[in-house]
Amino acid sequence: MQQETQTTRNNDGLFAVGNPVTHWSVQTSNPVQYEIRACENLLDPENSTILEDAPGTGRRRFVVTDRVVDSLYGERIRAYFEHHGVEHQVLVVDVGETHK
Repeated sequence: MQQETQTTRNNDGLFAVGNPVTHWSVQTSNPVQYEIRACENLLDPENSTILEDAPGTGRRRFVVTDRVVDSLYGERIRAYFEHHGVEHQVLVVDVGETHK
């Protein structure tokens, strides 16, 4: 069964792609844009999804996560980027949407 690809655009600058949604793209009135992707086994060293460069990013990554996710996956996140020689910074924020 082939899935139909859909793109949904909201007035708030959020673009959702896929049915089911497979990734999001966010655009703001300030010069900020980023993409969120959904995939399985993201931190497997053989998975290159988060190594695929967006225009102008090179081999650097900035990760924003909360304390719960960091306690569960932080070590694997850091190990993944270190394994691939990617410069990275992890910002850990308090839990809850008001802190993100």
